[in-house]
Amino acid sequence: MEIQSIEQTDRQRWRALTKINTLSALSQIVQIGTVTPLLSISLEQRGVPPATIGLIVSASWLAILLLYKIVPRLLAYLGLVKSNILSTVLTISALIGMTLTNHLVIIFAINFMLGVGLILRWIACDTLDCSGCIEK
Repeated sequence: MEIQSIEQTDRQRWRALTKINTLSALSQIVQIGTVTPLLSISLEQRGVPPATIGLIVSASWLAILLLYKIVPRLLAYLGLVKSNILSTVLTISALIGMTLTNHLVIIFAINFMLGVGLILRWIACDTLDCSGCIEK
């Protein structure tokens, strides 16, 4: 019985990394480039004061600033695949959650959760890029 090698070729690795990074970049562009402005506009239309809008919109960046040192340990514990799945679940749940409430404190918390999803995906995908950089 012949045992086939399951190792990937360099070309297969590059294709996989290209797909992962393309999806990550597109989701980050959507998250950063559309969610923040849409949330700001939505809150402004509800008559929320500008300072409150700024505070709520900054929640995702606050999450990034507070958690950037913890995320690598979380990645090591969960692994890259589970971390990306968690990131996706957090992001999708946050986006859905924002449509279901008008309570400003809850929107702040949900936007914070959105930032957690962003930083997990961001660092996990950067880690995937470098996982093949070191020769074994």
